[in-house]
Amino acid sequence: MLIEFRVENHRSVAAAQALSFVGSRAAGDEGSRSRAVHGSPDPLVTVAAIFGANASGKTNVLDALVWMRHAIVSSQAQWLPDAGVPRQPFAWGGWTAKPSKFEATFVLDGVRHRYSFEVDEVVVVRETIEAWPRGRKQTWLERNGDWFRFGEHLLGENKVVQGVTRPNALFLSAAAQLRHPQLTPIWRWFADAHPSSWLVRRRWQATATATWLAGMLEEQPTLFPLAQRASDPRSAVLEILRQADMDIADVRVEAEDVAPGRKRHRVFVRHESAAEAWLAMEDESAGTQAFIQLLPGLFESIGQGRLMVLDELDASLHPKLTRAIVRAFQSPLANPRGAQLACTTHDTSLMGTLLGEPVLRREEIWFAEKQPTGASILTPCAAFQIRKNENIERGYVQGRYGASPLIGPLVPEAG
Repeated sequence: MLIEFRVENHRSVAAAQALSFVGSRAAGDEGSRSRAVHGSPDPLVTVAAIFGANASGKTNVLDALVWMRHAIVSSQAQWLPDAGVPRQPFAWGGWTAKPSKFEATFVLDGVRHRYSFEVDEVVVVRETIEAWPRGRKQTWLERNGDWFRFGEHLLGENKVVQGVTRPNALFLSAAAQLRHPQLTPIWRWFADAHPSSWLVRRRWQATATATWLAGMLEEQPTLFPLAQRASDPRSAVLEILRQADMDIADVRVEAEDVAPGRKRHRVFVRHESAAEAWLAMEDESAGTQAFIQLLPGLFESIGQGRLMVLDELDASLHPKLTRAIVRAFQSPLANPRGAQLACTTHDTSLMGTLLGEPVLRREEIWFAEKQPTGASILTPCAAFQIRKNENIERGYVQGRYGASPLIGPLVPEAG
């Protein structure tokens, strides 16, 4: 599970900002959503939701997390040797000359780890790997440019990996390419995080979602642990669609040959109200398309206890549906493996009481705000003095915690 993510000098983020999943120190307290996690010194929550005005930098915080994953997964295998580092530093105030920094602290197999690196336009400036087996800190790797120091507890062909690590690639990325036994699980932890931050903001992604559904429903259902809880994978998908009140009775995936050895999949659905008619997914509503595009991330993240990164959670979705998605991650019964959701949203009803008890507690709420310098800052709701029964939704809309837009008339009023 992710404990904390820190980023500095990425897009609209200038000074270091942190997104933390650390919850109430008393796991199990009334109203707390925290879980005691073996290997973490603090209880953790499974949801971190970022609110803020348009252009406040909410998406850029998640983009930094996705970019860190991209660098770990791809820097050695895909970045061109002489192309430098494809980073996006903060554009003003001299930040383009400073390194960009990324750091993640997480629990893997009951052991806390911390992985961090710094990059400039050309090379990896620094890289560090630390671990706390049995609660005692071990430094496995310290890198400063082309200087490497390996801790005594890092076993494996470290010098061999060092020899093939390019100046613009991460040692961790190179280690995974060479199947380093101790570091590959760390690489895998990042690689398995579902990179879905773009899904609900784009048009219907027919190929990716249809291919996943084909595997889920017909070809390789054993790859999807959540589906195994149902009598068959199809019933698992249809039950979720039924609970989401999509009026969908069945889903079908058709494959057509587009080239030797290549197939293209298309998704069709049949509605309860039209038992004989199958409609192409491209003809469905934006909300139906958006929710079905979430299914791969939901199944894989919750089924395997992974991190899901999701921008604009509420895009085209009814507030009751966004509540159901968040509650799926919060519930120990629905989410026994501790999958986590990091998301942005404008759905303030998640903080309020209009539909019952607030879905989000203060330890799960974050605010992003753009400063006069153009830099984004991230503030936890828990940093504010909030009374026990205070309506956080009302306070946020009223601007009590910042991060709320100040909007004037969009059309000039007649004088």
